[in-house]
Amino acid sequence: MEEHKRTPSDLREEEALLKYISEIGINPAEGVPTEILDQFLKTERSRAQFASFFDEAAAASRLSSLRAKERLAVFLHPRFHDMPNDKSDQHKIKILLAGQMPLDLDGHRLMLEPGDICFIAPGVEFSRPTLDQKTLLLNIIFNDHPKNILHQIFASKNPISMFYGLTEAPRLRTPYLLCRTGDDPEVRDVLNIIYDYKAEQIRESSGERVAEVMVEQLLLMLLARHMDHFSDSRKTNTRGQEIQDVLEYINENAVDLSLPVLAQYFNYSESYMSRFIKRHTGRSFSELQQNARLDMAADLLRSTDLSVSNIITEVGYTGKAHFYRVFHERFGITPAEMREKFRPGNG
Repeated sequence: MEEHKRTPSDLREEEALLKYISEIGINPAEGVPTEILDQFLKTERSRAQFASFFDEAAAASRLSSLRAKERLAVFLHPRFHDMPNDKSDQHKIKILLAGQMPLDLDGHRLMLEPGDICFIAPGVEFSRPTLDQKTLLLNIIFNDHPKNILHQIFASKNPISMFYGLTEAPRLRTPYLLCRTGDDPEVRDVLNIIYDYKAEQIRESSGERVAEVMVEQLLLMLLARHMDHFSDSRKTNTRGQEIQDVLEYINENAVDLSLPVLAQYFNYSESYMSRFIKRHTGRSFSELQQNARLDMAADLLRSTDLSVSNIITEVGYTGKAHFYRVFHERFGITPAEMREKFRPGNG
């Protein structure tokens, strides 16, 4: 059950090696003893991947050339090791499967959530933070221009084709394109298929073409289901502005608002909206809604002659005792005391 939540969570061979050498203090860039390599790396794929990350440790450099033959490489980002910033001429896509991860790109900081998909332009320097066992980042790297692989994507004008088109115009391009899927279960199902088929094995000939088609289908699904969830560094509605928009909407609609309605209004899943609010405010949706209702009640007490009972109903409460308790917790006085305090002439 809950199949869409499945993620490749077990340590792979090269990750087990990275975890071990980090624990014993070996810097893999300075070389790893052959006996340790032999102990952990049992397959050509794992040796190729390890060597591709650390060219200096290239006893397996012949194998690292295998990935260069692929037009499209898919692999999990290695965990347990602090890697230097990356800046290459390849087109990259980074997909967070689990955990949270900060990503710095040419002065822009993104905080990736599960289901976030970030397209990175060639030549853009970005951070590669140390990932723990709870964080899973899937990498897709194009060794050929995406337009030679993603034929359906480039057949129409859309955020992805426009982003890749602008990478050829340095003055106009943006460092990244971000799509927040809210960990959409249908997107996750496609990601799991791509990972199972491609991420742990180099496919050749027709198998390689199948992998390319699956990646294109993933991107077509993003355009079909999340067209409004793409953003880049040019977009004026930054995350800071967006949380302000969310807070303003809560304050204006607090009386009968629900989290599902709020999430639908901003085109997010309910779970993503809940995490987004908590991360940016430190409070839950229900806490923000309650404070907005209480502020509304306080305004009515100060500016009208409505009875307390009518105000309770006006701001969406049904229980008088509960209202009095939360009102006192927020303001430190009772509704009657607030009305008396702010009555004209008592200022």
